[in-house]
Amino acid sequence: MKKIFSIVLLLTTIIFLFSCEKKEGNQVVLGSLYGVVTDKTTGEPIKNASVELMDIGLKAVTGDDGNYEFIKVEPGTYDLYVKKAGYKDSKTFDIPVKGDGKDKKVDVQLEKLPPALTILDENKIEIDSIDFGSEEGTTMRTFNIFNNSEKTLEWSVVQDCKWIKSISKENGELGVTETQTIVMTIDRNKLDLGDNSTLIYIVSNNGSKQLKIKARSVDVIETLDATDTDSHNVVLHGKIIRNLDPAITEYGFVYSKTETPTLNNGASKKSNSGTPQVGVYTMIADELDTETKYYARAFVTNREKTIYGNQISFTTISHVPEIIILDEPSKTATVISINYKVSGGGLPLEEVGVCWGQEMFPTKETNYLITGYEAKEYLTNITNLTPNTIYYIRIYAKNAEEEVYSSNIIIQTREGLPTVTTTIVGENVTNTSAIGGGNVIDDGGYAVIERGVCWSSLPNPTIADSKTINGSGNGYFSSTITDIDLTGDNIYYVRAYATNTNGTAYGNNVKISKENSDYKNLPVVMFGGYAYRLHPDIGAMTLSNALNACISLQYGGYDDWLLPTYEELVNLMNNCTEGWKYFNGEDFTPCFDIGNCGKNQNNSGYYWTRTKYAYDSYSRNYTYYAVYYYWNYSNTTPYHYVRALEDVPSDKQYRVRPVRKYIAN
Repeated sequence: MKKIFSIVLLLTTIIFLFSCEKKEGNQVVLGSLYGVVTDKTTGEPIKNASVELMDIGLKAVTGDDGNYEFIKVEPGTYDLYVKKAGYKDSKTFDIPVKGDGKDKKVDVQLEKLPPALTILDENKIEIDSIDFGSEEGTTMRTFNIFNNSEKTLEWSVVQDCKWIKSISKENGELGVTETQTIVMTIDRNKLDLGDNSTLIYIVSNNGSKQLKIKARSVDVIETLDATDTDSHNVVLHGKIIRNLDPAITEYGFVYSKTETPTLNNGASKKSNSGTPQVGVYTMIADELDTETKYYARAFVTNREKTIYGNQISFTTISHVPEIIILDEPSKTATVISINYKVSGGGLPLEEVGVCWGQEMFPTKETNYLITGYEAKEYLTNITNLTPNTIYYIRIYAKNAEEEVYSSNIIIQTREGLPTVTTTIVGENVTNTSAIGGGNVIDDGGYAVIERGVCWSSLPNPTIADSKTINGSGNGYFSSTITDIDLTGDNIYYVRAYATNTNGTAYGNNVKISKENSDYKNLPVVMFGGYAYRLHPDIGAMTLSNALNACISLQYGGYDDWLLPTYEELVNLMNNCTEGWKYFNGEDFTPCFDIGNCGKNQNNSGYYWTRTKYAYDSYSRNYTYYAVYYYWNYSNTTPYHYVRALEDVPSDKQYRVRPVRKYIAN
């Protein structure tokens, strides 16, 4: 009876323990196991390592970052087995994975195995290079692959060299402490001139090695540098270092426009028959193309083979004279000046000159002028030309081999009329007179015999209308315009003029009207050494419209109006109370009578400026200052103040007052 009771008690305990496992619904909560596999020495992650939970045979492979992960692992204790070729295997025992939903991290470090592959010479000494030397008969060498590990070694030889002819065995297996002898053969005919070297690689499942293979070509022939390179000829030099057996029967040079010329690839040849003496020989290659790069090699031939020397290159030169136009040609109505430089292309020049005409590609059969016989810089004036005419000009140069012309220079002579501009001084305009003038910038190649201004109520006045005469010659001049009536809406147009023997030229139109005489009545404020003329308020608008309106404004004969800066506008407001407006456009009149301030009390105006304002500490977003103009009174004393409105959206509509800034007299 007691025995039965004990069995029942044991079963009850087991059921109770299983019922205490954490579950979600009817599911057992699973865990996970993850980590990183790294090299113990370098700490670098190891990819493609095999990771296994030995107890259940679950396997994973590490990624490029060395990470592995097992998910949905039932609670329990596991052994972790990690392996990677070239590393010692790793086992980690009794890793607990709990059914609490938490991940378990286990990092593993693998220790690299020492190389088991060894390369030995015939005396069983470890080597890392093999030297074939320079003896013509030495074409074969041996080395040994030795397995000093405790397991079978799988190996292979990897190489890619044109002069390694063969490797006796390129792959295989070696048992523990076994040795494999390898025979390597080279082809000396494929060696480059001088020292040659390459690497071969012996790779295995337990370590790898590299061998440096060296050989020196059998020196028979050497190509020396070419000399006396000309446009169509060159002198080639070769050096025979030793004779051959059988003896040399032909020697010389091959050359072509492509690299590695041979007797079999279409290269040109210069050669002699017979057995030469050891030493230097010389030949001339002719009928070459000018300004062309060639490749050349010396060669010797016997009845068995042809041996080539090293490759050289040379470039034939040009004897074509060179012409360089140095500056843009200058011109007047009858003269064209050209600055150019000429070289002889390696030969003395026989003649240099200029030819010209009214047809393209002029030659010495048209108009021409010999300007010299040397390679140097020239400045040539072509004279007695017709005004306002298109000419074609070419420089020519001739040496013993070539006569060449430059490309066409196309240039039109000037009209022969002066160049003149018109000026008006806005402060000196009244209702009946104005002071203006002009500037004769260029006389067109002919002396200016009369200059002045002319005016009319219609655009483009001429000297047939009202005019002044203000001397002759180039430069600035001043004129007084009279007999005008600027009251009402009358408008006059003024142009400066200048006359030479070819005719009369006119400057730009300048319009004068009542606004010119009104200009001098605009308020002026002195600030910072400048005078500021204040234009009347032109209304409320957005910032972009304000900037454009000021820049495009023409008033009083001036077009240099601007939207003021914040500093300028504050000073103008503080020093001039005329002409400011409320935001709604009514005249802004300061009130000094405390009892009768009425609607003006606590009113203000807002004006745009062109000063940018950065509203955050990084200056990433910009807007513009606007000025806030405010009148008020304190106790019994009226006052005003001006301050900046910062961070103002540019689509706001504030008022605008253009200014003209100029140096005060």
